[in-house]
Amino acid sequence: MSWQSYVDNQICAQVSCRLAAIAGLQDGAIWAKFEKDSSVTPVTQAELKVIADTMRSNPGSFTESGIHLGGDKYFCLSAENSLIRGRKGSSALCIVATNTCLLEIIFEPITIRFDRHSPPLCLNLLLL
Repeated sequence: MSWQSYVDNQICAQVSCRLAAIAGLQDGAIWAKFEKDSSVTPVTQAELKVIADTMRSNPGSFTESGIHLGGDKYFCLSAENSLIRGRKGSSALCIVATNTCLLEIIFEPITIRFDRHSPPLCLNLLLL
């Protein structure tokens, strides 16, 4: 299965998302992506590299500076070395870092919960 097939069939076919992407952890190079609206600013390799570097070095800084993706700034709900959750309006953002890549999903509208007791649907999808 290709990375694009994974994005299309395992992520986007399961939930309504505005963005789903897989990118290299070291350089932010985009391996596969889905962007629902081509009229908005596309996610860039530079943004993904900054996110990956910050997740490794100081994930807590996202709580102060926000998460910048696709030209938008998301409020950081939680940040760890391998998981970031954010929000902007009715959009939910979930980014997971593996040993080799970043997986990003932006959901619209929010139909998931962010609490300590039940993992959000986006996290479940990314970890499948």
